[in-house]
Amino acid sequence: MSKKAIFSATLILAISSLLSRILGVVRDHLFASRFGALQGGGIFDLDAYYAAFRIPDLLFQILIIGAVSAAFVPIFSGYLHTEEKEKAWKFLNTTLTGIGILMLTISTLTFILAPFLIPLLVPGFSPEKIKLTTQLTQIMLVSPIFFGLSSIFQGVENSAKKYAYFALAPIAYNLSIIIGTLFFSQQYGVYAIAISVAIGSILHAATQLPAIYQLGYRYQPNFHFRSPDIKQFILLAIPRIFSTGVNQFNLVINTLIASTFVTGSIASFNFAYNMQSVVLGIIGISTAIIAFGIFAQQMATGDHDGMRTTLSEKIEQIILFTLPATIGLIILRTEIVTTLLGAGQFTQQDITLTANLLAIFALSLLAQNLMPLLSRYFFAQQNTRTPVKISITGLTVDTLLSLYLGITLHYQITGVVTAFSIACYVQLFLYLHRIRSDFTTTPLIHFKKQFQIIFASIVMLLSVLLTKATLETMLIPGRFRSLIILAGCSIIGYLIYLFTLKLLKYPKYHQLWKIRGDRAED
Repeated sequence: MSKKAIFSATLILAISSLLSRILGVVRDHLFASRFGALQGGGIFDLDAYYAAFRIPDLLFQILIIGAVSAAFVPIFSGYLHTEEKEKAWKFLNTTLTGIGILMLTISTLTFILAPFLIPLLVPGFSPEKIKLTTQLTQIMLVSPIFFGLSSIFQGVENSAKKYAYFALAPIAYNLSIIIGTLFFSQQYGVYAIAISVAIGSILHAATQLPAIYQLGYRYQPNFHFRSPDIKQFILLAIPRIFSTGVNQFNLVINTLIASTFVTGSIASFNFAYNMQSVVLGIIGISTAIIAFGIFAQQMATGDHDGMRTTLSEKIEQIILFTLPATIGLIILRTEIVTTLLGAGQFTQQDITLTANLLAIFALSLLAQNLMPLLSRYFFAQQNTRTPVKISITGLTVDTLLSLYLGITLHYQITGVVTAFSIACYVQLFLYLHRIRSDFTTTPLIHFKKQFQIIFASIVMLLSVLLTKATLETMLIPGRFRSLIILAGCSIIGYLIYLFTLKLLKYPKYHQLWKIRGDRAED
């Protein structure tokens, strides 16, 4: 895969991720304006929705995301790139059959057990709120089934380097939620959102079908679960399931602790998390998805030097984009929240809390963006134990600090988010420490380039602070002022960052400016 093709694929996923995240912002704006955060109640209580979302999402993230990334893609890619397509399709048939049966069974059992599980998840909720959360959970248990199938489809597309339909799936999902909230939430409250999530998951899977069909695949049920590749799949997936489960359990613990805080804590947490996830999706996840496909192919052909080179290049690329984004989120946090969510039932108190949480999340963006890439480096080598150990350490740090900062020191939800950010950097340090042994002859990062990026980021920081201070003195306080400050500071800061990198003769500054810059390197 040429550098131009790699960059184009990354661009497709980045653009689709951006569109999906924009739709996610629109979705959250509708949530905020219709329901608010700290003032929510009854069927308009967003805390109940976000708490209910946790269990269906947990099932999907643990049982599917881990298995696909760690086990399915390396095995399927190995067949595909060694011209054993018949084995690839047979393996896919067996995997789809097994995943379908597994998710249907587990979702059904969870539906039955939900009245007993939800009180354990949200011990701080009132009985009425627990009942609402339980019903919402049961509605959304459809989603793990279809997300499971969709993720396998995306694993096939990733292995085949086909990303067009892959990119459309999250857009379809978010559109479903937006339409449901826009037209039905005033009458049905958070029930409308839950039903829209279920429908959106079906659309997420259906969107993938044309791509799979074009590759020549036709599904045939296959129950040969004792085949060697399925056994290998299970052996590889189990450690990754634990790793993903540990990461997702962080959010469960955060929800459990936040349920004991004031109403709106869970909603504000999720609003801030979703906003910083825009950057995570565009930079970290998109880069990791592309890199994983490359890692898998290089591993299949024994190109270990190529894997190290790819990892080094992708780390540099992530740092290049993440540092300015982090600066922007921290400095412009209030303007971002006011512009995106400050309407209707979303009060100034909601804005202040969410903005503060956003800034704390932003501090850990570099770690959050790098970890998906670093974990996939190990997955491609079929090493799933290292990410599991690191994740368990992160969970331990996050849990202990959340209890101490959130409850003992009474920082409540602010303490929980602070603990999350610290735990991210603990995990990043452990990843880098483990990977260091693979880079004894070649550098993992180039310090001269990193110095250029850091220096340009500092210049950008000063320019954004100056621009913001100037605009604040010229404009009347309000949502319009926030929009102007956000737009003005973003444009000026970006241009200053780009110009500084050019002055420093940073070799890849054109990646921030134009697509054709990569052609000279083909």
